[in-house]
Amino acid sequence: MMRLLLFFAVLSVTLFSLPAFATTSTNVKSISTDQVYAYQTASTQSNGAAFMRVHNPFDYPLVLNSASSDVVDHIEIHDMVMEGDVMKMRALDSLEIPPKSSITLGPGGKHFMLMGLKAPLVVDQTFTVTLHFSGVDFPVPVKVVAAGSGPVETSDHHMDHHSHP
Repeated sequence: MMRLLLFFAVLSVTLFSLPAFATTSTNVKSISTDQVYAYQTASTQSNGAAFMRVHNPFDYPLVLNSASSDVVDHIEIHDMVMEGDVMKMRALDSLEIPPKSSITLGPGGKHFMLMGLKAPLVVDQTFTVTLHFSGVDFPVPVKVVAAGSGPVETSDHHMDHHSHP
């Protein structure tokens, strides 16, 4: 019984102190995404690609360290670069989004490489890609479109994020 009382006492103190703690942040804004989509894949494909534009409203750069999803073994951040007359794809360790700007991950440039698909991506399917920034995870719903199609017109996807201390 004493343990139960102690648990509720600690829980009460924690819950009542959260609002005061949360208001100490002076810069609450939203990370947002739009133009989010992935191409459908054939049953023989083991990899796919996902695309989006990510907006950074902050006065400091955001660093995207990685991404993950339940529909694949892992996700790599890739960039397409020209080396002489040859276009090559390179994995990036991270991706920095400059302050108060956005970055587009799209065909022929930076993109998410979906490695080890667990099942084919089917048109109109929606799955979640979680973006892992320094200090915050940001889940993004991704709609699958026909190969060669453009982004799906949807409203922005937002997540509140407190500024760095």
